[in-house]
Amino acid sequence: LRILRSHQQASSSTNSQLHTHRPRILRTHGHVIVKWLAVSDLCAAAGIALRSALWLWDSAAVTGGLEEQDASPGRIFCVAMASWIHYFYTCTYLWTCIYCVDCVRGVHDLRTNKSWYHASAWLIPAALTSAGLFGLYAPDFKCHSSSSNPYIRFLPNYLSTALPLLVVLFACPLLYLVAANTLHTLLASI
Repeated sequence: LRILRSHQQASSSTNSQLHTHRPRILRTHGHVIVKWLAVSDLCAAAGIALRSALWLWDSAAVTGGLEEQDASPGRIFCVAMASWIHYFYTCTYLWTCIYCVDCVRGVHDLRTNKSWYHASAWLIPAALTSAGLFGLYAPDFKCHSSSSNPYIRFLPNYLSTALPLLVVLFACPLLYLVAANTLHTLLASI
């Protein structure tokens, strides 16, 4: 895509000298999207590394051990780490999908404001993570409580994790196929 973009910039500079103007294709925010995808992935990996290191150091302190308190520091930390990891992995999935959408919009010469991408990639995961983890931890900060039906308790969390992943797994190849077909037509016209 960068080669095609540089070819277009070179041809647009020669075309401007000839007083003709062709529409520029491949107006993408790919470099910005990849940067934020890397940031969200790094944050998720840092959460896993921190939780794993603390788990190896003292698993009872991280999980709250066998304390009977509903909101012990260990349980609060466990919920915070689960929320952190869940949120940033969901952000990673959505940034990946946004990259595909941006590729399709770029080959169709459609412009999108980056603020829409940021709103989608940061707010949708926040809503999904909140909904999934609220059902899991809401009453007592215990995800392994036997006081309620485990299927009902775990289902929102599983759905909030699996649905973004399934969207990425199924939508991205289709979006890339659309972009590749359009790009093939554009390359043939050049």
